[in-house]
Amino acid sequence: ADVRERVVRGGERPVMRAEWPRSLAALISTCWSSSPSLRPSFPDILRQIDSIVADCLISDPSGRHLWTRYYLGKDKVVWEKLGSAMISQLALKMTTKDVAMRCVKSILDEKDTGSVSINDFNDFLQWFGPLTRNTFSEVHALL
Repeated sequence: ADVRERVVRGGERPVMRAEWPRSLAALISTCWSSSPSLRPSFPDILRQIDSIVADCLISDPSGRHLWTRYYLGKDKVVWEKLGSAMISQLALKMTTKDVAMRCVKSILDEKDTGSVSINDFNDFLQWFGPLTRNTFSEVHALL
């Protein structure tokens, strides 16, 4: 009863760890609000969790922006759509059929399944990132 009393009547909350992503700490904080009307709805919580997952799994800011903009809540996407999204975000004058993009596809879709996981996307960005207008030509030059 002592812990419950401190939480319910005293508004005490567990301490959040400094190494937690800020987005996770913010979500937990709002969920712990003493006023139920200030707490997020369950659909809002799910959307925020999807964003937190992307924050945690994709370290490159440009790549993370792309994934959360187009694929929030997905752990795997179709290569053609991801390739087109990268081209669009970087305002490149190419298609997914260009040699440089086929080189990128050979790395991202190594098993030729037609899809790319969020983990494979992050691995690619770790090796060749950050995601910039030059990423594709640099990959092409290496291969």
